[in-house]
Amino acid sequence: MLKKIIFNRITFAFFALAAIVLISFPIIKNNRQRYQINKEVKELKYEIKAIEEKNTELSKLLDYLQSDQFVEEQARLNFGLKKEGEEVAVIKDNNESDNIGLNNGSGPVQADNSGKTIYNIPGLNNNTLLKKITNPERWRMYFFNNN
Repeated sequence: MLKKIIFNRITFAFFALAAIVLISFPIIKNNRQRYQINKEVKELKYEIKAIEEKNTELSKLLDYLQSDQFVEEQARLNFGLKKEGEEVAVIKDNNESDNIGLNNGSGPVQADNSGKTIYNIPGLNNNTLLKKITNPERWRMYFFNNN
């Protein structure tokens, strides 16, 4: 009789422990998913904040580009215009060359005799027009020195 009671208690403890283990797996899985979702939400909030800051910077730039000050500045730089009552003085440097294609950094420049207009935009050159390389291609180039 005593052996049967001990056996029943051990059996009950075993099944109770098994039930606790089986219940804990979904709870752990749910907690892990909740952690991943919260992490992703934080990353998205950070990305939203960065995009909003960039948006405000772009709207400020757009406001400046639409302002009279910008139009006046571009007219002075590109077309040599002046305000009424102003006098313009042009000072040439002795080392300055009159080659086509040299410019002070603003406006279109005639690059050669082909008639193509190249805009003087920083970073606009043939190097930026190259195709983007994917990560697996980079690894292949790294290991096998394929350029």
